[in-house]
Order: sequence, then structure tokens, then C-alpha cells
Amino acid sequence: MKIQVLASCAFLSLSILVMVAAGSQPAVEVAKQFTPPGSAVAHFVTYSSTTGQIIEEQPAVLRAHLVSGDSDDIVAAYSSRPDGSIGPDIVVRIFHNNGSSYVQIGEFTYKERRLWVQDFRTFGLNILKLTHDGQYALVVTTEVGASAGGHLEVMRWEPKAGFVSCFKDSPPPAFDFNFHETVDTSEITLSFNKYPGQLNVRLPLTYIWRDGVFVPK
Repeated sequence: MKIQVLASCAFLSLSILVMVAAGSQPAVEVAKQFTPPGSAVAHFVTYSSTTGQIIEEQPAVLRAHLVSGDSDDIVAAYSSRPDGSIGPDIVVRIFHNNGSSYVQIGEFTYKERRLWVQDFRTFGLNILKLTHDGQYALVVTTEVGASAGGHLEVMRWEPKAGFVSCFKDSPPPAFDFNFHETVDTSEITLSFNKYPGQLNVRLPLTYIWRDGVFVPK
């Protein structure tokens, strides 16, 4: 394993980036080798809709094509409390296979938050297809507590800038997030009902992917 200190891209501070030989390692094994000190790989958790008990857990690790339409990239979320409870922070790291090794190309830290839970399952780490020609984005949704709503971030890769936001202005906190891919674009709808039947609630807000950015529809 080689360790290098590399200048970071946009939104990232200078940090130690670890290179792990690519080979044919499973994504979870790669992610574990990049684990921040004092943390562990977080979990995608599915809860019972009747008892609230955990019925399934999977590592919060995804394979994706973020750098290009055919790139081999891995996204992983880490927490000092991987069981999904509110902890000191959530760290999301992105790794790219450069042909011989996986190199960390991005890191985002969310203080005192956890991955968003929606419909009785962890929903806070996703990959969204932006266009039919194979452009994808990283979606991170976090919460400080369910009553405050979830905070959505959507980021895409720019060769010279690194990961950049897909929004001109940050979307407001919401309580339900729906991603919809059409033939040639993508849409995101935010809903603001804390519970069914709630009165005097803001109408849903839909964003559409247009000219390289999500804008209100």
C-alpha cells in the first residue's frame, strides 16, 4: 500500500490519500482499507414497519461510474456509529480505479449527522443517472434528527474541479425525496409533509436536470 499527500479538488481539504491495488477486490474490501481512524463502514439498514426493529443490514458501499460513463468507482460511507444512530460525523469517500490501484478522489464530512432514513430503510447514499449518455452523480442525504428533515446534496465529477454541486442554491430540508429518471434527463422531487394528512404544508418542489444543473421545474 502506498500513501501520498495530494492537493485536493474543490470542496476538499488537503488530505492523505491512500492507494490500494485494484485487482479484483470486492468493493467492500476496498472501502475497509480506506476507513478513517475511529470509524467503521456505515450500514444500509432496513427496519420493520411494525416493530421498528432492524431486519437487514448491508455495508453502505456502492459501485458507480462517476468519473466517466465507464469508470470503475467506489463510494463508501463511514461512521463512528455504523449502526445508524446519530454520531459525531458521517464521512463519505470516493475512490477511482486508475488502472493499477484505487485512489481516493473525494471526501465529504457531515458533522453530528447520520444517513437519511426513508420508508423504513437507509436512503442517504445513492447514485443518480443524470443523462441518457451515462453521466452520473453522487447523492448524499443526511439528517441531524428526523424531525428536522433531510439535507440533500447532489454532486458530479468535473475533471479540473473535482466534485461540484449540481444545484445553484442548496435545496431546503425535506421529509421525502424521490428520484425519477426520464429518457433524457432526471428529476428530483422534495416533499415537506412530516406525516400523512399534515395541514398547511408547502407544496412539493421538483427540480429538473437542465444545462448542467438542477433547476426548479
